[in-house]
Amino acid sequence: MKSLSRVILVVCLILLWGMSVVMAQAPSDQEIKQILTAAKKYAKSYGGTEDKFEFKFIKKVNDYALVQDYPKAQYAHQAEGASIILKKINGKWVGQNMGTGLEEEELFK
Repeated sequence: MKSLSRVILVVCLILLWGMSVVMAQAPSDQEIKQILTAAKKYAKSYGGTEDKFEFKFIKKVNDYALVQDYPKAQYAHQAEGASIILKKINGKWVGQNMGTGLEEEELFK
C-alpha cells in the first residue's frame, strides 16, 4: 500500500510539473496563505506537528498546488520533509497526497 501511495504521488507530481510548463499561474498572497493552511492541516492529519516543520509554497497550477514541508533545524535528525499535493474543491484547498517520492529539484529543473 505504501509503494502504491508513492507511485500515485510521483505520477501526480509529474503531472503537476507538466501542467505548470503550459499553464503557470501566480496565486495571490491570500491564496498562498489558504494553501499553506490546508497543507499544515493535512500534514497534521498524518500525525505531524506544525511546530516541528516549516512549510513552503512551491507551485500552483489550475486547481492543484504543491507545498514542501521541511523539518526545523532542531528536528532534522528526527524527521524528513515531504511534498504535499492539494486540490481546490468547492473553493477550499484540500490535501490529496503526501510523501517523499521526489525532491523539488528533480521536478522543477
